Amino acid sequence: MRPDEHVVEGVVLEVREEGPHRVGVVSVRGAQIKVWLDLIEDVAPGDRILFHGKIGLARLEPKQERKA
Repeated sequence: MRPDEHVVEGVVLEVREEGPHRVGVVSVRGAQIKVWLDLIEDVAPGDRILFHGKIGLARLEPKQERKA
């Protein structure tokens, strides 16, 4: 991964199907970003996730949440 590329934490606001894919609207510092969620099982609105390049990587458990 290049130094200018980051894994980002956000809150899922909405989950929907687009064709064969699951996508979500994720809130990050007030911005809303469309993120592909196919790699994350059991994600729902309110969940905190990690994503990179608009690809969802993992759902964070409450004990894993990073302090802002």
